[in-house]
Amino acid sequence: MGMTSRRATKRADLPGADAASRRSAAARGRIMRGAVVTVAAALAVTGCTSATTGGSSAPTSAPASASTSGHTGAASSPSASTPGSQTSTSSQPIDVSKVVVRGDRRSDAAKLATAAVADLERYWGRQLPAVYGSAFTPIKAYYSVDTKAGRRSPSVCGDVTGNAYYCYEDGAIAWDSTGLLTDMRSAYGDIAPQVIMAHEFGHAVQHRFGYRGKPVVQELQADCFAGAWLHHAIDDKVVAASSETPTQAAAAILAVKDPVGEDPRSEQAHGNGFDRVNSFQTGYDDGLKACKAYTSEEPVVTELPFTSYTDAASGGNLPYESAMQSGAYDLDDYWEHTYPQVTNGQQWKPMGKLTPFATRKPATCGDETVTDAVAYYCPSDDSIGWNDDVTREIYRETGDFGPIVLLAAQYGKAALNRSGKPLGDDAADRGVCYAGAYSADVILHNRPQTSSFTMSPGDLDEAIQALLMVGGSDGFDLIRAYRKGALDGPKGCAGAKVS
Repeated sequence: MGMTSRRATKRADLPGADAASRRSAAARGRIMRGAVVTVAAALAVTGCTSATTGGSSAPTSAPASASTSGHTGAASSPSASTPGSQTSTSSQPIDVSKVVVRGDRRSDAAKLATAAVADLERYWGRQLPAVYGSAFTPIKAYYSVDTKAGRRSPSVCGDVTGNAYYCYEDGAIAWDSTGLLTDMRSAYGDIAPQVIMAHEFGHAVQHRFGYRGKPVVQELQADCFAGAWLHHAIDDKVVAASSETPTQAAAAILAVKDPVGEDPRSEQAHGNGFDRVNSFQTGYDDGLKACKAYTSEEPVVTELPFTSYTDAASGGNLPYESAMQSGAYDLDDYWEHTYPQVTNGQQWKPMGKLTPFATRKPATCGDETVTDAVAYYCPSDDSIGWNDDVTREIYRETGDFGPIVLLAAQYGKAALNRSGKPLGDDAADRGVCYAGAYSADVILHNRPQTSSFTMSPGDLDEAIQALLMVGGSDGFDLIRAYRKGALDGPKGCAGAKVS
């Protein structure tokens, strides 16, 4: 990702875009194109240490953890705890006796996948007639392939190593149980293999009702179906769930996004991370009727191709110091234009105090020491600070827009405070919402006379990844707030509920 200077270079064909890289249409439902994208520490935030109580001088961090109550406390830096380590609600036993899975049924990931498809058959047996008016016909075969032992998929769609797919030619769902599913479970918890099954089952459903549309929208609709199923699975205790389960599921979806710079018009496009998580969350929040609209009312597709070899070579990234300095400058420019619109004509004063600090030398806000915040806004002196050690780590993990979006969230809280709005329990969500609105402004080039910034491919994905890294169990809500700002603009952040 990257905030790069605007350029008018005509797009050139990039290396690797040859016909040999195209997938067979028969296996359109493959979950991913390449290796799993690492979202290090995305689910690792275990909560924050107890923050000092509120008051006009208390720092408001980015973002606040769910463990903080009564005020906007300081969020923990990313750590290395085990995904799914929080207390879970138990699930109801699922009868898998009628599901015939050929191949590996002994690995933990395979057992999770088998339980998921057993429930998915029941779920779609009810929902397909209700939503599409047609009966559900069972999946013809399930293949759980132990690729570590050299096994191969019996499906006519061929090799499944590092992948999962629904095969249109023989009506089978196949998955790599000891590679992909095991790796995803290790990274994102038990829910990851099950969400992958829900996505592939979505393609089987599309085959049954006769999907017609762009390949990328086909993939996004399958993500939407997976989100709707997860909501049911949590509500009906089909899966063992904790407060982190939706966040883990979103991180798993993010992990199988397209490579940065994929052209959304490509036959092989699955969607960037923002679009995939957006669709997944749409299904989770709004249900199957919202997913059905994807056939006739395509969702917004934000995936961008690289426009030059230079941008592709850098990954669209500025150096860290340039990114933070230029990001702060551009955020002041954004609010100079936006603040009068949301405050009935009040003028924006540039942020005077921006304070990077080191873990070994904490910052202060009024009489308080800021020890565990990734980034914070201090109301008492109208300043913003960030832990430079942690934001550098986030930069290395995500790219340049990851730390910028955390900085943008603090600018959003500054705008709230300056306009006289209370910085209550929802301050983190509203700040992130304004960060989404800022992101959309850059995408749309709304300030051509004063801003030389534009989005590079992958920037929105980096924003989602950074929010997952620092959000802990609140990550799903933070993504929801970011989406609202990105899709509805700054006015959407002033509503009664943003997440």
